Amino acid sequence: MAGRKKKPCEWCEQEQIIQTEYGAPNVSGQLEVYPDNCLMAVCFQGLSDDGAMTHEETFDIPMHFCPNCGRKLGW
Repeated sequence: MAGRKKKPCEWCEQEQIIQTEYGAPNVSGQLEVYPDNCLMAVCFQGLSDDGAMTHEETFDIPMHFCPNCGRKLGW
């Protein structure tokens, strides 16, 4: 017997972008959540004193289940 599908929570029902609070003058970071693509992306950027980007690192993290409610993600 197949179980019922869980209703999406606030975390997994839509794409989200969470950014740092600009406390550090020469670095910024963000977390991008893409539940339909089963992916989280973490991005950090180094900035010069005049605000120009000097370096960027991005990491993709597979996310097959919602870390908040445990619902299976994807199609």
